[in-house]
Amino acid sequence: MSDSDESDLDDYFPSSSGSETSEYDITSDEEDSDCDYSLKDARRWVQLDTKNLQKRRRQKRYYITIFRNLLDMAIWNAFILRKKKLPNIDNYDFRMNLVKRKLEKFHVTSPRSAKRQKLQSDCPLRLTGRHFPDLVPSTSSKKNASRK
Repeated sequence: MSDSDESDLDDYFPSSSGSETSEYDITSDEEDSDCDYSLKDARRWVQLDTKNLQKRRRQKRYYITIFRNLLDMAIWNAFILRKKKLPNIDNYDFRMNLVKRKLEKFHVTSPRSAKRQKLQSDCPLRLTGRHFPDLVPSTSSKKNASRK
């Protein structure tokens, strides 16, 4: 690089030694006439504190959103093809018929086998009267009633 190229770069990128005041300080109110708008924006973005930015948590499960969008597009395309044969059907009726057919086809009537262990016989299935504390009336030594 020649000396003239270095001086041009010094105009755009001032030294960061801190001993000299920079004419490119974004806090100053004066306008730089020799600097275009994009360079001012670039200086503002450089001063942005990026270490406090956090990664979005929703990006962890992006594939579910993609799957739902693809499924929605496939159902919409099926609706358009169906509408060519039956022009009087609307989107809501088509989707309801689709759900009914899928439930009829894939519905399981037999109960699933329980994978959990059976409850022990001493475990009550419902709450009984003994389960709740009883009210003990007040006595001469106690002013207020208590629960036992």
